[in-house]
Amino acid sequence: MKYNTTLLLAVLMFVTTVGCQSVPWKKNPPAEPPEMAAMRNQIQQYQARTNALEASNSQINIQLAQTKQELLSQQEANKKGNESYRMLAQENIQLKKERGELIAKNSEQAQKLNIVAGALKVNGTTAIVPNNTVIPIVDFNDVPGVYARRDGQYYRVSVPVDDLFNSDQTTLTEDGKQKVVSIAERLASNFGQRQFRIEGHTTPIQEVSTSDPAINTPQKLTVAQATAVSDAIIAANAIPEESLSVMGCGTSQPMVSMSSAQGQAMNKRIEFVVLP
Repeated sequence: MKYNTTLLLAVLMFVTTVGCQSVPWKKNPPAEPPEMAAMRNQIQQYQARTNALEASNSQINIQLAQTKQELLSQQEANKKGNESYRMLAQENIQLKKERGELIAKNSEQAQKLNIVAGALKVNGTTAIVPNNTVIPIVDFNDVPGVYARRDGQYYRVSVPVDDLFNSDQTTLTEDGKQKVVSIAERLASNFGQRQFRIEGHTTPIQEVSTSDPAINTPQKLTVAQATAVSDAIIAANAIPEESLSVMGCGTSQPMVSMSSAQGQAMNKRIEFVVLP
């Protein structure tokens, strides 16, 4: 009993000291509503997607920067390519110009070579024409009025018509026959089995007056005169008939200017042409 009394006194003293203060009770928090939990979960999903999009956007920005750099590099390369093309185009124009100048110079040199080659008359020698064809050079210095020259691959011997025919006639004089036969024999001995052509040339004539009324134009006159020369050569057996041909050129191929009487006399001619 003594023990119980003591305990009771202790309790009373505690109550007296503390008073009637209430001791709070620890309570559990209320449960979260399902709607709130679902919303929180959705927010978390949105945040995760936002983070993923930000990462993807960052990667796209990097790729865009790389692409921009590549475009700038390509533009620079295109610029250099355009400049190179422009320079090549200018070089091509310059080359065409130089080519044209070279062609002109080559043509000029070829003409000079033809002139020089035609002026050479060295007996018993040969010469090389522009196409590297070797042609004998026949000496006609002892035949008055005869002019020999090279014309590209052709070798031409010109004789004034007045030395062979009477004015505007188609019958050779006796001296004319001897001259054409002598020229033909000399050509045949130097050019062997070559083909030959007899060409007739004249100047513009107001009126052709011959014994044959059918020969009434410069063209017909040159054909008749060339034929007369060919007939005389064949009759003398200077050149075989199968190696001879005839051409009447009329006024179409003057050798020199016809502005003077001397020029007209030179253009009225018979030409012995050695064919290549």
